[in-house]
Amino acid sequence: MIAGTLIIEDCTLNFCVQDDEATYTVADHMNGRETRKVPTAAFMKALAIAVHWDGEPNAERDYPEAESVQPLNRTLRWIP
Repeated sequence: MIAGTLIIEDCTLNFCVQDDEATYTVADHMNGRETRKVPTAAFMKALAIAVHWDGEPNAERDYPEAESVQPLNRTLRWIP
């Protein structure tokens, strides 16, 4: 299991990754919060893009899958 909290600009991302499923809650003070359960592989791609966009070696290839695990509320997106 990997769990943690990241502050990405004005969003707080709390997550727990266990086996093939990642559960995360993203929140900000203006747009509320959302919790999702998503595939671990896609979540980790999104996390890599969010944390290290400029140098992430597979960002272009991984972006569509990373985008698929973003919040349904588009104002809470946490990747660029």
